[in-house]
Formats: sequence, structure tokens, C-alpha cells
Amino acid sequence: MCLLGILASVAEGVGIGLFIPFLENLEQGTNQGSDVWLVNALGALFASVSQDRRLLVICLCIFLSIVVKAVMGFANKYLFHWLDARIIHRLRSIMVDQLLRVDYRYLEKAQTGALVNTLGNETWRSSEALAELVNFVIKASALAVYGLLLVLISWRFTLLVLIVMGFISTISRWITGRAESLGQEATRASREATIREIEVVEGMKAIRTNSREEHEWQRFVAASSWAADAVRRVAITREWVTPVYEVLAAGFLVLILYTRLGSGEPLAALFVFLFALYRLQPLVKALDESRVHIASLGGAVDAVTQLINDTRTAAEHPGIRPYAGLKKEIRFQHVGFNYNRDELPALEDISVRLPAGKTIALVGHSGAGKSTLVNLIARLYDVESGELTVDGVPLRELRLASWRERMAVVSQETYLFNASVRDNIAYGRLDASLAEIAEAARDAEADDFIRELPQGYDTILGERGVRLSGGQQQRIALARAIIRKPDLLILDEATNALDGISEQAIQKALNRFRIGRTVLVIAHRLMTVMHADLIVVLKKGRIAEQGTFQELEDAHGVFADLYRAELRP
Repeated sequence: MCLLGILASVAEGVGIGLFIPFLENLEQGTNQGSDVWLVNALGALFASVSQDRRLLVICLCIFLSIVVKAVMGFANKYLFHWLDARIIHRLRSIMVDQLLRVDYRYLEKAQTGALVNTLGNETWRSSEALAELVNFVIKASALAVYGLLLVLISWRFTLLVLIVMGFISTISRWITGRAESLGQEATRASREATIREIEVVEGMKAIRTNSREEHEWQRFVAASSWAADAVRRVAITREWVTPVYEVLAAGFLVLILYTRLGSGEPLAALFVFLFALYRLQPLVKALDESRVHIASLGGAVDAVTQLINDTRTAAEHPGIRPYAGLKKEIRFQHVGFNYNRDELPALEDISVRLPAGKTIALVGHSGAGKSTLVNLIARLYDVESGELTVDGVPLRELRLASWRERMAVVSQETYLFNASVRDNIAYGRLDASLAEIAEAARDAEADDFIRELPQGYDTILGERGVRLSGGQQQRIALARAIIRKPDLLILDEATNALDGISEQAIQKALNRFRIGRTVLVIAHRLMTVMHADLIVVLKKGRIAEQGTFQELEDAHGVFADLYRAELRP
């Protein structure tokens, strides 16, 4: 791509140079010789051509150089736009792929708005920086061609040109430094505005129910104003380059014209020198504008580079051992885990055996470590101390994709996609047929209300399934889990926020589905785990006790206290 641009610049330089013999022939009818080597060299090219055909041949050569320049220029632009689209696609694909595989700690700490801004805005600006870099190389090549032409005509005046242009470029570099710092600020401001936008859209219910419309509007206006002001200052700083160059370069051009007219040199060489100088000056200006532009886009490039590097180095350990299914047990052996180093451990010295094919309940106060235990089993995190094994094999060594493929999770906060009911259920198994989808829906007590929807299984649910009630969303999520036919079903307070009728429907579906499977239940309402094969009670990150419902009730320990508190009116 750069080569095409360079060839276009060379073709343009050749075409301009050919005006010397053209003007010489117009002026004298023949080349009488000159002190300028370039004039003589170009004249010699056409010395063998007869006088009556010489102008025609020179004109044809000039036209051919213009055609070559146009073809090369178009090919360069065509290739550039193709490559530009590919680069943006590639950048986004890499970032999304790495975000899908990055360690979950990274996602919890990252700001959603910052991630969306980098994916949506900074990738475009990074591509723009690359485009500007390519243009910089091409313009520099054209500058070199014109510079060579000037040197061949008069190296003394060319040296003077370089000195003056160097002075002008120094001024531009000062502007560049200013633009770079402003570009970093523009990136930060854009990120903040994007965060505000996402919070307004996603938090609309909380905003309205708390009557905070004016507050959120003012926060967004402040962020948007900061972003707009930063972008404006970057643009104004870049625009300073043009008037500075125009004033200084125009004065220098007049000086050259005045001094050269009295030098007695051939007018053809003088004309081409001035024309090349005239063409060179905007190129120098454009180069400095490009440098300022590239500097202003440095923040975007840094943001994209940092996201790619961070998500690459924080990638999950995929494991290499194949997983053939849960046959015996999941075992925690003196497991410890901490989300943040400066906080108390979320889990400490956890040792418990979760037998395969049984229903195990995890209970305890909020913050006791129940969800953390489940997150370790799902390998959203890896244990920091001790060992977590599946049928005697460390979970970290199992192939992650195959382990999660045999698992299904239904949580209190169900996520439904802005797609049809069919697609949302089939998300659990992408190759499922409509008959299998309907069967899973029936097992989840969801088929009846689905068929009452406007388009049945083809009804689009809207973002996050807003067209369904909480109980209906949970039953869709359960159908998604059922269609996976998992070895391990994790229910993370899946019925905690439902009304009595919805909870009964889901419990009825679960009672049928859990037969012969390992089910891990997190529940606040202890009445829902009365028939669990094993209840594990956690307290402040440790196992307080474990046993069946009756055994724990008779023990008069932590579980009994929780149960009595639940029964108390």
C-alpha cells in the first residue's frame, strides 16, 4: 500500500520534471545547454526525437506520468480502504475474543462503559491513526521526490529551503506536543461520556423510581460537555498548523521568487523549481498536520493496545485434560480464596465432598461464601490455596470448555437476549431442534405461556427479556438449562425473587429434572431445601456444619437458628 503511494509520488515528480524540456522547447525551439545538470539530462532524453515531433512526445510522456500517478493513487486508496475495514474488524474481533476468555477478575474490575468505549470508539480512532500514519509515509515519499527535484535544479537554494522549513517544522512540533496531551484528555472524556450513557440506559428504572432524572441529566451533560470541549480543543490545535504554514511559507516563496528572477538562470528551470517548491510546501504542512493528528490519536491507540495486552495476559487457563462426565464427586480440600488482598478471605479452609447424582444445598447468611463456592466450581475463578478436584482430577487441569459444556447455571439475575424465545432456549444447545426446545419448555413449565405470546416461540423478547415477568424469565432460563442435559445443575437463588405461584411451577419442574443429576442449590428460604440429600452451612467463609435437613435441625446449631428465624413471624 505504501509502495503504491510512493510510486504515485515518483510518477508525479517525473511528470513535473518533464515540464523543463517542454518549456525549453517552447522558449528556444531547441535545447541550447544549461549550467543546471537536470535541464541538460532531461533535454538529452528527447535529443534523438525530431524537432517537429518533440513537443508531442514530451506531452505524451507528461500525460503518461499523470495516468500512472492516477492509477497508482486510486489503487493505493482502494487497498487502503479495504485494509482499514479489515483492521477495524480484526481489532474488534481480537478484543471480543479475549474478553470472552479473560480471567473473570478482570471483568469484575473493568468498567463496562470503558470497555464499550474502547470497542466502539477507540478502535475507529486507532484505525484512523493507522490511516494517518500511512498518509504520513506517502506524503514523506512525495516530499522526498520534490526535494530531490529541487536539489537537482539548485542545491544551494534547496539548502536554504530546508533551513526555513526546519524552522517552520519546529513551530509545528510545539503544536504537536500540545495536541498529544489534549488527545489523551479527549480519550478520557469520551470514556466518561460513554459510561454515563450506559448507566442512563441500563439504570432507567432505578433513575425514575428514585426521581433522579434531573440529577442524571446534569451528570451526563457535564461528561458530554467535557468530551465535546476536549474534542474541540484538539481540532483547534490541529488547525493552527495551517495558518502558520501559509503565512511563513508564502513569505519564503516570495523571497525565493525575487532572488531567483535576478539570477539569470533558465526560466524553465526557475518555473519548475518554483512549482516544485509550491507543491512541496503544502506537503510539509500536511506532514506536520499528520504528526499532530497522530499525536492526538495516541490516547485511542494506547487504550486499544492496553485492552488487548491486559486481556491477553489475564486469560483463563484452559486446561488440557478431557472431561468425560461427573461420576463420583466434587471435592474441596482446604480451599481458600480472596477477591481482594486487602479484605478478609471469602473462603477459608473449605473441605467438603459433594457426591455425584445428589442434591446439595448451600445455605448461610449473605456474604457467607455460597456464591463464591459456586463460582469456583464454574471456574469463574481458580482456587488460591488448597485443591478443588472433580473425580480426583484437579479442576484446573480439566479442559475448561468441556467442563462448562456439561454444566448449567440458573441464577436469580437471569439474562435473556434480545432474540426470539426459541433462540433464547436454544442458547443452551445451539443445535437443538424446535421439538427439543418445546420439550424443554414443557419440562420447565413454560410451554403454556410461550404459546400465548404473539408469535409463540418466534416472539422477540426485547432487551433482557423485558416483555416477560420475572417468573416467566426464570422458566425460560430453566428451559435453557434443561435443554443442555447437564451433569451438574447449579441453582443460584433461582427462585428467591419469585411469587409463590411462579416458585411452585419452577420447583415442580426442578423436582422432575434433578432425578439422576447432581444439583447444587443456593437458597435463602430453607423450606425449599428440605429434601436435599446434603445441606452445607457456611458462616463467614467457613463450613459451620453439614448434614441432612433433619440432622441439622436436631443439632441446634447455625442451621437451626436460621430455620427458626425464617419461621418467626
